[in-house]
Amino acid sequence: DKALYIGEGGLKDAANPLVTVMQSGRVGIGTTLPDSYLTIDSSSATPMAVKRSATTMISAALSNNDGGWKCRGSAGDSFYIGAYGNDFVIREGNYSSVGDLRFIINEGGDIGIGTGTPAAQLDVDGTVRIRSSSASDDWVQWAGIAADGRMALRDHNSSNIIQVQTEVNIQTF
Repeated sequence: DKALYIGEGGLKDAANPLVTVMQSGRVGIGTTLPDSYLTIDSSSATPMAVKRSATTMISAALSNNDGGWKCRGSAGDSFYIGAYGNDFVIREGNYSSVGDLRFIINEGGDIGIGTGTPAAQLDVDGTVRIRSSSASDDWVQWAGIAADGRMALRDHNSSNIIQVQTEVNIQTF
């Protein structure tokens, strides 16, 4: 496979190549043997960035064997989306910072929303709303546990539709 090397010494600088373009169309940055259409081989923790007006909007975030994407909004907030150990995560902040975990699918397949340690197939730490596709005001929301121990589901009017008192009975309204 013929190649065009671009290096510090100009075109055909195979001794110190910065960019390699193979006859097959594969391009390598930091490598002379690209194994995909674009291969970037770098020891940098952020080997690639997409910028707009000198502001990084999307960058690759790599650490050890983990990797993902850091996405930055116009207000400067950032989210990391990708692998973290054997898990897939979406978290606020940088890859290496703790940040606020928003979503995780752990190695066992459990999904956590608002928790980094799901204890069931779906574990949500926060309010849960179940909505019908037939009407925008057709939903049920887990309202939590009241101080007296009642658990409640509410409808779109914030009316209790089911209450369960943990020691007594089930009430419907």
